[in-house]
Amino acid sequence: ILAVRGNHEDCDRAWRGWFWFLDPRPPQDPTWGDCDERTKPYSVDLGGLQVLALDTAKVKGWKEPIPKPKEVEKYRERFDLLRAMATPGPTWLATHRPIWGVTAHGDGPDVAVVERTLQQAGAADLPVDVVLGGHLHLLQVVPSVGGRPLSIVSGGAGPGSARP
Repeated sequence: ILAVRGNHEDCDRAWRGWFWFLDPRPPQDPTWGDCDERTKPYSVDLGGLQVLALDTAKVKGWKEPIPKPKEVEKYRERFDLLRAMATPGPTWLATHRPIWGVTAHGDGPDVAVVERTLQQAGAADLPVDVVLGGHLHLLQVVPSVGGRPLSIVSGGAGPGSARP
């Protein structure tokens, strides 16, 4: 099982359960008082397929048209770590918040290309073939264009997925 930390496992919600039961690193005492908002990325070898996992549970400002520079820099550091981990061969990136996709924000006609913070942090030049994301409660496939990897958004769970 490969699971990625989502916004329901951030430091305001079920982070203790995430770190105790699902995080692949050695477990810690779930009664501790500190929560890591952004854990370091990690790599999993699935028999010739490398999957890089990126914690995007707490991306701040993801709905804003202009990302916050401090937030971009935090994720730029994470992308540098991912680049250092990548090996030759098929490589996918798994993350909760999709990097490329389209969603409506609010009740108006505004449509946003998500996730500008991660895009500006350097996601486009990651050495990955496919980006898997969720969070949007729908299914999208964004083709590989201009060197950007194929992006699959599969957020088919939770309260927003059953809307007519």
